Amino acid sequence: MKFYDDINFRDYRHPVTEANLIKFQNLWAKTSMGSKHERAGVTCADCHMAKTKNKAGKVYTSHLAAGPKETCLKCHKDWTEKQAIYTIDSVKKYIKDKIRKSEYGLSKFIDKFEEAKKAVIPEDVLKESRKQHDIAHPYWKWWTAKNSDGFHNPHRARVSLGISIEA
Repeated sequence: MKFYDDINFRDYRHPVTEANLIKFQNLWAKTSMGSKHERAGVTCADCHMAKTKNKAGKVYTSHLAAGPKETCLKCHKDWTEKQAIYTIDSVKKYIKDKIRKSEYGLSKFIDKFEEAKKAVIPEDVLKESRKQHDIAHPYWKWWTAKNSDGFHNPHRARVSLGISIEA
């Protein structure tokens, strides 16, 4: 956010609240920065481009999504495949619930904002409300612009979505 504030840039204006908002792009690598896995030296390719064998026995790098058996268990040797799946699913469900809570709050905010405009609430009050939208939106959008449901950095996702929900 600081970067966008420093260069005074936003991608678009929301049609209801007229808040100037950011549209995040290419977040796959950015969301894993600072995560437990990134600090341990795990790269995207380590999990998502598993080494596999073809029918002739030749080893190659697969560009298809790999499952926990091919990825997690390479490092988490004390886990079973069932434990790996449970861990992944638990993290993703928790973060997905936070995403939905944030979406609910944003949706209610936009509905109330529309009511406030119709009720001719003073522009200075609306302006202050737009600032909250400008905070809540990107902290939510960060985790919905990609499809890992926060798994790549659950701590950062929890903090970010908490800021969105609070705003």
